[in-house]
Amino acid sequence: MKRRRSYKMHIVVNGRSIEEVVIDPHYEVKH
Repeated sequence: MKRRRSYKMHIVVNGRSIEEVVIDPHYEVKH
């Protein structure tokens, strides 16, 4: 289950739609 280390996070802040691409090798450790 190891594919890409890039995660697309859709965050809404103050009514603003923000799409963040997080590339963290330690992200899959603490999900």
